[in-house]
Amino acid sequence: MRNRKLFSTVMATTLAVTTMAMPVMAADGEVDVNLTTKKAVMRVQVPTSMAVEIDQYAIDEAGCQIACVDEFDMKNLSEMAVKVVVDSTVTLKSGVTLASGKEAASGSASGDVAWLAVAAQTSGDVYDDKNTTDVETCGTLSELNANVTTFSQSSATEGKAEQTFYLAKGNGTPSYKMVTSGDAAKVKFARFYELTGEMASGDAVREKVKESDVYVASGDVITKYEKGATITTFADGTHKGYVISGDATDATGNGKYMYGEMANADGKGEAAFRYVGNLSEVNGEQWSKEKIQGIHIAYDITGVTADTYTEAEKQCTYGLYKEKPADIAPSLASAASVQVASGTPVTIKLDLGAGSKKANQAISMIWKETNINIGTDPNVSYDVENAVITINDTAINNLLADESNFPVTLEITFDDSENTKVEVTLTK
Repeated sequence: MRNRKLFSTVMATTLAVTTMAMPVMAADGEVDVNLTTKKAVMRVQVPTSMAVEIDQYAIDEAGCQIACVDEFDMKNLSEMAVKVVVDSTVTLKSGVTLASGKEAASGSASGDVAWLAVAAQTSGDVYDDKNTTDVETCGTLSELNANVTTFSQSSATEGKAEQTFYLAKGNGTPSYKMVTSGDAAKVKFARFYELTGEMASGDAVREKVKESDVYVASGDVITKYEKGATITTFADGTHKGYVISGDATDATGNGKYMYGEMANADGKGEAAFRYVGNLSEVNGEQWSKEKIQGIHIAYDITGVTADTYTEAEKQCTYGLYKEKPADIAPSLASAASVQVASGTPVTIKLDLGAGSKKANQAISMIWKETNINIGTDPNVSYDVENAVITINDTAINNLLADESNFPVTLEITFDDSENTKVEVTLTK
């Protein structure tokens, strides 16, 4: 303890001497920080029109009676990632009903029933959602596919469907273009800024760039020079200089406007969708534009931060956003107790779960009373794609031949991380 105290005293003395030996200096000063708002380039290329046909005989695509002449494709050419919410509203003749599924429409006994849906691409020109072994086309898509959103009836004469897309930001550096209000109306979708303070001389432009960003135009092509930059090209009489004032505008006035765009973001910055549908078959040749009168598309485009896009992109397939499902363990999708009858197969439907707990398939079915894996019995079949086990009539009749078999307890095991087990009891 004495050594510690002595060391502490020596250090304190040394520090005191050092402090007193330093010269005392002071300085006063002020800095005004100049805050500006970045004028972001926002440009999403979308169509100005779209054509849809009622194709009752599925001439263009087998299995699809709502034919799109082209897709509604989107390309993000912005400096930031964007979120695009697309609302589709179909106008119907009074009396036409929208079905919740494809088969419900085509097999309906009523004449005026239709299944309409929005199908998002899953990669360039492809609509297969890759969740089944089949390779889907527009004609084979149904409400069961993850990339399909079915229209729901919102009133007697309307139905609505909504899909959300996240598109990655564009590549490279922005290019800028000057437009008038008439030209701006043809550009879908862009953020416009009004060009003001026209300068015709290089001297004026070089002086202006000392205090703000300057935009130099040659015809309708614009080069941006940020504040403090060196103006490299300006020919009096050929070039014009401008600044932009205020926030983005709708470009409907008599002035000059500009917008910017990036190069496309190589796949993750683009997406597309089209409409698919099926019609009730008891209606003869009665399906026409009088019954499905039109579809209106409204889209809302907003910029999002890089962090927001990074998180959202994890739940995106070619831009289409689907919220991550809750973590749900596998379970039975049909009754846990079944009374068997001679000559009647037994069907057991399974729910494979969702999220991180989802299983791919069932891996065994044990008859617990005998400890026999009857999942391998030739009289038992397993539809892996639809998660359905069928015990055929021969197997049921064999069980009924001996009353002592009952009750039969079947233990089904899944291949999820917990190897979840469920039980079904067969009674006589």
